[in-house]
Amino acid sequence: MKMNSNNNNMDMEMMMEYHLNLYKLHSELANEYCHIYQIQMQIANENYEMYMHMMHEMQDQRQGCSNLNQPR
Repeated sequence: MKMNSNNNNMDMEMMMEYHLNLYKLHSELANEYCHIYQIQMQIANENYEMYMHMMHEMQDQRQGCSNLNQPR
């Protein structure tokens, strides 16, 4: 009977270790996804800033052209 108790303790320790390792894995994955998300947001923001910059340049060019075509 004593051997069965030792086996139960060993099984419990193995299960606890398994769940701890699983927790560590998922925690690490979540941190990596968070880091990837931050990089993606940074890239998206930089692309939007470039889009806005180019749009303003186009508007300035159009205004410059329309000013040239106006009678004096």
